[in-house]
Formats: sequence, C-alpha cells, structure tokens
Amino acid sequence: MGRLQLVELADLPRCPQILRDCLTDFLSAAGSDPRLYADLVPLLRKAMEATGETHIVDLCSGVGGPLRTIVALLESSEGYPVSASATDLHPNARGVESFEAKSDPDAPTRIRYITEPVDATRSIPELRGFRMIHNAFHHFPREVARSVLAAAVEQRSGIAVYEILERTPLSLLATALGVVRLLFMTPWLEPFRWERLLWTYLIPVLPLMTLWDGLVSCLRVYSPAELRQLISELPAGAEEYCWQVGKLRLLGLPIHATYLIGIPGSTRTGAAPIA
Repeated sequence: MGRLQLVELADLPRCPQILRDCLTDFLSAAGSDPRLYADLVPLLRKAMEATGETHIVDLCSGVGGPLRTIVALLESSEGYPVSASATDLHPNARGVESFEAKSDPDAPTRIRYITEPVDATRSIPELRGFRMIHNAFHHFPREVARSVLAAAVEQRSGIAVYEILERTPLSLLATALGVVRLLFMTPWLEPFRWERLLWTYLIPVLPLMTLWDGLVSCLRVYSPAELRQLISELPAGAEEYCWQVGKLRLLGLPIHATYLIGIPGSTRTGAAPIA
C-alpha cells in the first residue's frame, strides 16, 4: 500500500482548539511509555556523541511527554546527560503550563518549553542542538518533509525522526485499539479539563477523532524506502551527511517503528549508512 496524504481532523484550521489540545494531551501521555523508545535511545546517543551535541531541539513536541521519556532514558540507561528544548508550531498553552509545573528546577537536566511558535522547516540559529521529531513526521506532505530535513542540513545539525506507526494491518489494529485506552485514561489525563469529559463520554467526539486521526496517521507514515527517496532529493550539503534508515521492533510484537538519523560528516552511528 502506498502512502496516502489524507487529512487528520486535528490538522484542520477550523478544528476547535480545545479538541486539538485534548487530543495532544492524550497522545503525549500514551506516547510516554519508555518501552517505545528503548531501542531508539542507544542509536540516538551514538549519533549525538558523534556530533558532540548534548542539547536536543525537539520539534513538533505537542506537550512534551515523549521528550521527557527519551531524555530520562538517555540519562538513566545510557548515562548521557542532556538538556532539551521542546518546541511546536502551535504550542498548547495549558499543556505548556502543565509541562513547566512538572519541571524540577534542581534536576541536573534542564528541559524548557519554547512558548513561541517554531517552524520545523526553517533553520533556527538561536536554537542550536540535535534536532528530533517523534511521531509527527507523517503530518508533513513530501515537499514539507523534505524541507524539514533540508533545514537540519542547512544548519549542519544532526536530526532523528522516529515514528511508532507503520502502514500495516497490525499497526492499524493497534491504533484503533487506542480508542479503548483513551476511554480508560481520560479522567486522569493532565492538565484536567472538564471539556475532556464532555467530549469523550457525553458527546463522544474525541474517541471518533482519535480513531480517525490514528488510522490516517498510519496511512500517512513514510516507509524506509520513501525516507531514502526524500534523502536523495535533498539539496547540496546532504551528501556530506551519514544517513541511516531502518525499523525497530516494538514491545516484542510484530509491529515496528521507523527511524531516520542523519549526522554531518562520515561518522557512523551503528547501522549501515544510506548510499
């Protein structure tokens, strides 16, 4: 099955902000399971070490739940202290407040949320670091996805793209079952919102929105072959990068995550570079 550039409801300009925020809150919580990133983190550490970078610029962060998990894994299991900046083109205002409220000012790791909009398709001189996009690259059409990678090359930054979805029947089934998870998790999601209870249980807009957007996300995700094609279309400078594309098995199940890692220079990070 080829990639389908369908429309997710949360991406529509007329989608009410409260629905978009509620969905972002759920995806952040559901995507914070450390097991989802256990195999990615060693690759990420090797790539960051190769660039000498200790700061992560997380793009399309939502409310930053997975970023916290990845940073914690880098520090605890990999022993690699890092700092991070969470960014988004459309920051979730209440989510940002919750994110900052959970921050420990005395912790050795500093994770800050940039409250101004940050465009992943542009070079950001004031935000230097190893760029990362988790579970959001599928939102971009081909031209925009190529611009995201090109912006990292322009800034000579490392970049890691990670998707816990794939275009397979099993991934579609697992995503559909996420609606059941939403129904169980809703009362305990942070920040607490009365509107979330209304739009989940009394008027089930959020479950239907979660189901549609989840299935569309699977159908929009880039395959390894398509990621390689994007790399081959990048402008001058990309040929000086070491690119890796591959799949990682998730949770011991027959479903996979897809990753792309690019670093300046010829240093390898553990997998065969893409020619």
